[in-house]
Amino acid sequence: MSSINENNSSSLLHGHATYVAGAAKETLGSYASASLQSTGAADKQAGVDEMQAAKAAAQPERSGSDSDSGNATTTLGKMEARVGSAVRCGGMVVEGEGQQQEQE
Repeated sequence: MSSINENNSSSLLHGHATYVAGAAKETLGSYASASLQSTGAADKQAGVDEMQAAKAAAQPERSGSDSDSGNATTTLGKMEARVGSAVRCGGMVVEGEGQQQEQE
């Protein structure tokens, strides 16, 4: 998989999907083959890279948010933190908690 979409647009959703697929390959590879394990690790890193790029691209949009969107952002932050905890994605937990703190 490529580290970021060819059209240079990063997506948190695609990054998470890439990360999860990579984690699955890496786990299977630990039982099956070293090449599958290393491919999984590379896919996980590609997913992390894409999520970081998407977050960086979204930062300017967030800084200009008005007070009406505060409740929605806090709710989305709580939801992202809970989903991240459920799927064991530390990045989602940190990002969700960060969204909640920004609105307080």
